[in-house]
Amino acid sequence: SDIPWASMMIGVPLPPYASSEFVVGQVAYMLLAGPEGRLTEDPMLRRGFGIILPQRSQGTASAFEAMPPRPAHMPFIAVHTVAAPGYVEQARVRVLGHIEALRQGEFTEEQLQTARTQLANQYALAYDTCLSRAQLVNFNALFGGEPGLRDDFTTMVAAVKSQDVVRLAEKYFAHHAIGLQMPGD
Repeated sequence: SDIPWASMMIGVPLPPYASSEFVVGQVAYMLLAGPEGRLTEDPMLRRGFGIILPQRSQGTASAFEAMPPRPAHMPFIAVHTVAAPGYVEQARVRVLGHIEALRQGEFTEEQLQTARTQLANQYALAYDTCLSRAQLVNFNALFGGEPGLRDDFTTMVAAVKSQDVVRLAEKYFAHHAIGLQMPGD
């Protein structure tokens, strides 16, 4: 490859899509990488690890991109980070530190409420057309969810407590996978 920086992907598993725990995983994602999440607010991840990030029309590019949980048989959260080769370990430690912080319950009730509100709003916007509602019914059928599994989604999101997030993070985030591509690989 001719890229001048290292590209690293870190992933953590989530509970199955058809479970109520999946909603807790979505809230955990928002705490981690949502608009006001830990990764999003981290100055090192916004600045980059030894690389100059290009400007974007919406502002400065970020050294990371998180992939939100999607309906799947084995859902996950993935964080992609770019760094100069000498900063790879620092980037790895930084991202895993934020994941570990969720396991330790290092977030406030205000941050949890913000994450829940953002998730509920994203859901409402994503499924406000007939086509998107049909896709949701299809996902439920494909991944084993009951037909009305997400009908009360905002209620399910509002019911997520900090203990639920910590319990999920302790159970699932202790294991992670890392993929790394260095320049010249």
